[in-house]
Amino acid sequence: MLFALSPQAAAATGTASCTGGNLDIQTSPIGMSDGPVNGTVSGTFSGCDLKSVEGTFTGTGNCNDVNATVDADLLWNNGDKTHVSGPFHVPGGTVPPAASNTLPATSGPGAGTNLVVNTGPLDNPAGMVGPCMSDGARSISAPIQSVTLG
Repeated sequence: MLFALSPQAAAATGTASCTGGNLDIQTSPIGMSDGPVNGTVSGTFSGCDLKSVEGTFTGTGNCNDVNATVDADLLWNNGDKTHVSGPFHVPGGTVPPAASNTLPATSGPGAGTNLVVNTGPLDNPAGMVGPCMSDGARSISAPIQSVTLG
């Protein structure tokens, strides 16, 4: 008797070194004064075995600076998930600098190691001036310059 076996996706190794991607953030309205912020974060990765990220955040901030706690799942190309949770800083302003954030991986491949996310300056900061001045900024994005896990 012959059995046909379908190929199984390889298990995620728990280490990744991505060369790019994009991070999108949807938030409660923020403006020039400090206040509570919450929302969702999503993104895609390139150049590695990680496919995407989906999660939520809560924190405080304004259009010049947001400090939040992110709770998110990293999705691997083979379907595995790694959970990360921790502080995340998003600098803003008219000429926002690049940022680096480190979050601990709490479960899944790579648990017990750190995720390091390096983002470039926010996309289109000039387009944020009006929404920030009217306390209505809700959507930002930034290029991912690199991501490492493990």
